[in-house]
Amino acid sequence: MKRVDHTGLFRVGVPTDIGWAIVVLHDDHTLTRTCKGCGVEARSAIGPAGRVDEARIHHRAGCTVIDRLERISNDPRNS
Repeated sequence: MKRVDHTGLFRVGVPTDIGWAIVVLHDDHTLTRTCKGCGVEARSAIGPAGRVDEARIHHRAGCTVIDRLERISNDPRNS
């Protein structure tokens, strides 16, 4: 298990729901986020302190997650 960002502990290879996305921690110290609204993915590295590198994400037209992310002041273009 590894602590990632402020979200919590993740097991390698186990999909975890974080609200707007399903995340998967990989044994190569990367994390994939798959948008629950449109299925788009972003993968980025995880630093030694557990901080996930920001990744540019391009949601598909009509994605239902974008409005929800903007309401909570998250930038839906970055993951």
